[in-house]
Amino acid sequence: MMNPRFFCPDGLAPDCEISLPAPVAHHAERVLRLAVGDPVVLFDGRGGEFAATLTALGKQPLARLGPRLPIEQESPLAITLVQALASADKMDWVVQKAVELGAVAIQPVAAERSVLKLSGDRADKRVAHWQQIAVAACEQSGRNRVPVVGEILSLARYLAQPAEGTRLILAPGAAGALARKAAPQGPLAVLIGPEGGWSAAELALAERAGCAPLALGPRVLRTETAGLEPWRRCKPCGAIFRERRMFESAELGHRLSKAEYDEIDPQLRTALLNAQFELLEKKGFATVILINGIDGAGRGETVNLLNEWMDPRHIEVHAFDRPTEEERERPFLWRFWRALPPKGKIGILFGNWYSEPIGDRAFGRIKKARLDQRLSEFNRFEAMLAAEGVLLVKFWFHLSRGGQKTRLKALEANPDTRWRVREADWLFYEEYDRYREVAEHVLRRTSTGIAPWVIVDGSDPDYRAVHVGRTLLDGMQRKLDALDKGYRTRLTAPLLPAQVDQRNLLNALVLNQPMDKKTYEKQLEKLQGRLALAVRSDAFARRSLVLVFEGMDAAGKGGAIRRVTQALDTRQYAVIPIAAPSDEERAQPYLWRFWRRLPREGKVAIFDRSWYGRVLVERVEGFCSEADWMRAYAEINDFEDQLVSAGAIVLKFWLSVSGDEQLQRFKDREAEAFKRYKITAEDWRNREK
Repeated sequence: MMNPRFFCPDGLAPDCEISLPAPVAHHAERVLRLAVGDPVVLFDGRGGEFAATLTALGKQPLARLGPRLPIEQESPLAITLVQALASADKMDWVVQKAVELGAVAIQPVAAERSVLKLSGDRADKRVAHWQQIAVAACEQSGRNRVPVVGEILSLARYLAQPAEGTRLILAPGAAGALARKAAPQGPLAVLIGPEGGWSAAELALAERAGCAPLALGPRVLRTETAGLEPWRRCKPCGAIFRERRMFESAELGHRLSKAEYDEIDPQLRTALLNAQFELLEKKGFATVILINGIDGAGRGETVNLLNEWMDPRHIEVHAFDRPTEEERERPFLWRFWRALPPKGKIGILFGNWYSEPIGDRAFGRIKKARLDQRLSEFNRFEAMLAAEGVLLVKFWFHLSRGGQKTRLKALEANPDTRWRVREADWLFYEEYDRYREVAEHVLRRTSTGIAPWVIVDGSDPDYRAVHVGRTLLDGMQRKLDALDKGYRTRLTAPLLPAQVDQRNLLNALVLNQPMDKKTYEKQLEKLQGRLALAVRSDAFARRSLVLVFEGMDAAGKGGAIRRVTQALDTRQYAVIPIAAPSDEERAQPYLWRFWRRLPREGKVAIFDRSWYGRVLVERVEGFCSEADWMRAYAEINDFEDQLVSAGAIVLKFWLSVSGDEQLQRFKDREAEAFKRYKITAEDWRNREK
């Protein structure tokens, strides 16, 4: 997995500890949710980078630097983009993509037909904004040298400057064509016009200054698209850009002959079926297969093939589209939690948690920071699944742009398969480069040691089928062998703080806080009325309420819950008592039974005991290992953070009672016939602990 990268312009030196700039610390802690001890990469824009470790966050963020690494990621093309001012969002896009592709500098110029008019302080602020976009693009793309975004100049003023290398100005209808231009041997400056194009006077001025006019071909591109063409059209032989490396192995033209496939097929099918039934018999773990990739690369065919090769009765296939209204009212991962298979089963998730964020980012519906936040959530989610014993296999089915076009046309040409090509498939094809770029970033950020991505060449159906089948078989056999040998994942818990004075929040509570009955009844009635109005309000209609009650036996959890529900409409709430997990719940990750009970918008869920059982009763009773309950703290925090981010109001109550008062209440319950059900031998046993 590619470690997060941050630009720190000053103070970087080998083998020292530095203070992080406030924006860097904020992005690391608040957006990416990094913690102390996490690895990062720091660079100062002058070449090279430092591997570093976060040593402190909060008010005084620090990082410990290692040696300077002489890593360079610069393109062999030294291209300066001279971009005429376009509308604000288009300029942002051009700056970002030009930097990611390798621009050595970006020079904005004011043209006669520029929609955006800037001067004075507004111009300075906008240039500073573009410079920050350039920095962020370097952080994302792996570049260690930050291109300078120059001050806004008039075209005449820019052309009056001494030229370094070749200057080209793109103009529809020009005699020369960029596609026929030889790869430049030195610095190259490319002038791109605004939305309305260059005026005749500007083209004449540029030609007099030595700029060669060139056309992109028969088509007229938008200004934000034309600015990216120089890197595609002028790429020198042998130049391999960083953004193409991720999928390079899937564009080598992998093939299997018919004879080879026919020989492999029966053996592979038999082995997969045997592994599936061994998994079903032992029920030692669940297998989750994620299917993602390029349209037309064979994702659907592969799912159908796995159902054909194995027993479909024990395979749960879930295909996810845009979330329904009910799903939108819950946290993002809710619908995927509900689709997780139990131990012994195989779950195939088509269009899983990766599909929506990739599409949203590719089509500009979300910002990169939001995407990165989602990816950090996914990494923590998948780490939790792996810790719970789930075998997670992530497949990305890839096709080159030309391969996708050939595939879609072949399907359309056949009357029997024409129905499989949708208008949306061609829309994705038109945005192939953007989609691929986002996908490459996502795979880099989420291909981890515990859940790596497997990239599958989708161009040949036989090769694709064998690649997927063998990968899945290998993963299942390794996991089954480890189960037979009694191997367990290494369990290492961090050190616990020493208890010196035995003082904590619970034993510091003031338990004796009497209130006379009249005052109590008056305040209760008033507060119940306020609660009733609040949950019936229009504002609450777009929220949900999650109440969590934990505490000692006989501390009054049941009574507190009844007083809350007295103010609520019975149709609006659900009280969820939590006891020992059922067989169904034990076959799933620990938090599964809580995720599936989350309320919709406008509803209330009241948990009588909760997910804190892992760090309370399971810890005390030894039902889970120390490493399990220690990691549960982070998993619970992440769970509750997702609830709040989705609009839920989460209120947690701990009810405490003294030992003497608890004893008296136990005796009172035994003495009253209608309360006797509240006291059991288990309560007396717990009291001794």
